Amino acid sequence: MGFWNDQHIQFMREQLASKATSTQVARLLGITRNMVISKARREGIPLPGGREYVRIRPQAGPRHRFIWNPRAIERLCELGAEKITSAEIAEKLSREFVGSISPSGVRAKAAVLGIPLRGRELQMKEWRQKGSVSQKPRKPAAPRIPVESIIPVGVTFANLERLSCRYPIGDPQDDGFTFCGLNNEGNTYCPGHRQLCYVPANRR
Repeated sequence: MGFWNDQHIQFMREQLASKATSTQVARLLGITRNMVISKARREGIPLPGGREYVRIRPQAGPRHRFIWNPRAIERLCELGAEKITSAEIAEKLSREFVGSISPSGVRAKAAVLGIPLRGRELQMKEWRQKGSVSQKPRKPAAPRIPVESIIPVGVTFANLERLSCRYPIGDPQDDGFTFCGLNNEGNTYCPGHRQLCYVPANRR
């Protein structure tokens, strides 16, 4: 149920007629200033000075979702073979079919369908020639440490030091519960236990 009733409207009308501002009326009614201004405009009640207004956001036009039908996919294959960028492909597809698609949407669909974008390949080649794209080989992943080669020292909580591995050994409720205690090299865990707890980005 809305806030406004006949008594509220009459009270607002009287207050505004007595030159009270919309902010003052809002405080008396316990509502926001915009609620007062909006209701006054709908009821045709003049506001003091006539310069108060409600900021109304313009409504966005209807958006049509781009549909990848067989014909659109066929055009993607045709345009992908041309020496044009994904932005130009997106512009052409948006003009020819209902809906709007972004360059990233074109690249994503091409990647899913395995469609090579000729313009993209040429663009990357030009960037590499200009040195805009790093051509350094990726750093190889560090060799895996066999789990059986990890031999914990066994350090109690009271004896943990700054470079002690915090990997728990055993059940915390048991009396013999300890931590690994090997050198953690400035991290939380030692190298062996670190590889058990974290998955390298190139293996996700």
